[in-house]
Amino acid sequence: MNPPPPPIPAGISVGKICAGVFLGIVLAVFFVFFLVESPQVWNRHGAPSPEYFVIITRPVPVKMSYGNIILPGGATLVLSRNAYYAGVVEVRYQHEIVRIPIEATTLSEQW
Repeated sequence: MNPPPPPIPAGISVGKICAGVFLGIVLAVFFVFFLVESPQVWNRHGAPSPEYFVIITRPVPVKMSYGNIILPGGATLVLSRNAYYAGVVEVRYQHEIVRIPIEATTLSEQW
């Protein structure tokens, strides 16, 4: 004959146990999909986002973190996400965002 199962302590019910298991499953799913997965979860097609380029039409002085430089005319640069505001274009140059006047770029012909 088998002994009877141990008694459940007072205050713990089957509903609380089920709620705890459900919360554990929800946290596990959150962890797997939002913390472990690569960024391709958000980009379902796996393609990189397009980059837009701009060509500088004349030499332009810009301020970098290490000092002032002059970007040569004819240079092709990648537009940043905040590309245009108040007559200024933001581009990436040597891993920094720099601002150049829009009239010194090929974008001035389009605006």
